[in-house]
Amino acid sequence: MTNSTPIAGRIVNSYWVLAALLILGLLSGCGNRFEEQLRGTHQQVKTNIDHLKTQLDNKQLTNALLIKKYRRDRCVHFAVFAVTIFEDEGSDNMIFESHAHYDDEQFGSDREAILKKVRDSGVGCIINAASSMNSSRISLELAKSHEIIYTSVGVHPHDVQDMKESDLEILLAMTAFDKVVAIGEIGLDYYYDTAPREIQKLWFREQIKLAVDLDLPVIIHSREAAQDTFDILHEGNAHSVGGVIHCFSGSVEMAKRYVDLGYYLGIGGVVTFKNAKKITQVVEVIPLDRLLIETDAPYLAPVPYRGKRNDSSHLAEVIAKIAEIKGITPEEVEKVTWENGQRLFRL
Repeated sequence: MTNSTPIAGRIVNSYWVLAALLILGLLSGCGNRFEEQLRGTHQQVKTNIDHLKTQLDNKQLTNALLIKKYRRDRCVHFAVFAVTIFEDEGSDNMIFESHAHYDDEQFGSDREAILKKVRDSGVGCIINAASSMNSSRISLELAKSHEIIYTSVGVHPHDVQDMKESDLEILLAMTAFDKVVAIGEIGLDYYYDTAPREIQKLWFREQIKLAVDLDLPVIIHSREAAQDTFDILHEGNAHSVGGVIHCFSGSVEMAKRYVDLGYYLGIGGVVTFKNAKKITQVVEVIPLDRLLIETDAPYLAPVPYRGKRNDSSHLAEVIAKIAEIKGITPEEVEKVTWENGQRLFRL
């Protein structure tokens, strides 16, 4: 008989995840042997499950709820886990970078120098948006080693062609780390069509299901797929956990529909381009408390850096342009978008 239960649903109800959480808690990192370390024999899995279950306050918790409780309680009730919780040292740094890719190979030669430059420029928090399974692993390492970096985990539509059910299991286990604050970058891309559209839709739905089960917001990529993206998000009840439409490029009408459901819109370097009439109209109309600022570094650098490698120190240009469009001060844009980012990602 065919099992019609959604893939993510089957994973959330599997004992495998409990064992993975235990193993993850004991690991010091998630390097090249990440997948091997997550797997074990049937007897080892059963032993780990039994050991972990004795430490639960509520033995009836489902695995998804277990992860939620673990993330919220910060290990108070789970002594087997060892997670470092960073204190905020950047009280004077109030620029919130909601979308960057510092795991990208373009930063391979000078990543640390760039991140120092970024912090010195006033950036106090960075969400590093993962885009593949390997990107998710590297992003976890960045979040562990840099206090101002938090991360998402997920697979971009460009990379879903080779995605497997076991990848969802690994993504689920990755969310045990408390600096994982979202599922993304996920969505649809009909411009490049690097994967068949039905495959994109399948994995988009499954990753939305994962986010909803885990009560994590989503980071959404949508290019030339506005209506399908909106429809799939709506049918998956993604608005119940919130999210941001990264690099929003839709109409004012679509922007209003997203905002009415509680989503945020990501505004980046494109808003500074001379031909950016549509996004300028969106910024004019949509309340500041529904906007986030982003770079998509190393891509989409704002004017006057257009065509060069982007980084979060260039957010000042985005802030200035939003302030100009709305007729307010850059300081107000910086303050409100900081609060928006903190609220969405629950920091």
